[in-house]
Amino acid sequence: MDKRKGYIISFISISLTILVILVLVIFLNVLSSANAALYVILAIILSLSICNLAILLYIIRSLRKEKELEMIKSDLKNTESLIDLLRKQGHDHINNIQTVTSMLILEEYEVAKEYLQGIANNYRFTGHFLRLGNPTLTALINTKKELANQKGIEFIIEKYCRVKLKNIAPWDLANIVGNLIDNAMEHVLTHNELPQKVSFYLENRDDLKGYIFKISNPYQDDEKDVASFFSQGFSSKSSTGRGYGLSIVKDLVEQNKGQIDVYQDGENITFQVELRD
Repeated sequence: MDKRKGYIISFISISLTILVILVLVIFLNVLSSANAALYVILAIILSLSICNLAILLYIIRSLRKEKELEMIKSDLKNTESLIDLLRKQGHDHINNIQTVTSMLILEEYEVAKEYLQGIANNYRFTGHFLRLGNPTLTALINTKKELANQKGIEFIIEKYCRVKLKNIAPWDLANIVGNLIDNAMEHVLTHNELPQKVSFYLENRDDLKGYIFKISNPYQDDEKDVASFFSQGFSSKSSTGRGYGLSIVKDLVEQNKGQIDVYQDGENITFQVELRD
């Protein structure tokens, strides 16, 4: 069992025990004649109950802050990856321009032409930097897009818009979308027979007063029931310990008063998330 959960259970047990004793003391005090000792015991037990409750609330707040800190670290990691990507891209641009310039000065036109064709064929990052209005989401999607391209996965942006979600923590949003994209990429990478592609869709819906996110990928596994994907411990992967991702995503979506669905459309599987502003 997680130590943190153990601490909470222990404090709850102690609190319940103290409350039971408190009720008994009050009951005995009613049945018997009042005396100073009983009032002293009553005051001590009441004080212990209040202190115990305060400690329990402090632990719960600390665990919540610890979770938020972990998500912020993940968000910063995505941002750092994006900065490194853009820095590397700029460095490559400078090197390529200098090389082509030298070839043209030396009048090596055919060599320069072949060099430029090679750059065009091997250049994966198209320079189409998605600006989604939300800094966390912008860093996440652009980083995942480049990571997919590096792994030979075609990352298809079907539709996107600027996002202004005010009622959801940035780390929760990153955890929801990031987990779904990671699952999609891992599935196609572990099934070489499937088309190596992942699709991302983002739309602002006035009727929902919010946004719809869709992450799709080719999927083929007749033995798996898609309705069970959100069950805790379920895993569509062979590795252990990976079956809690979708369950966590579902919990985060519901905590933020959203909705998540999964469905198969032909040879693709799609996870659809609705989040309201």
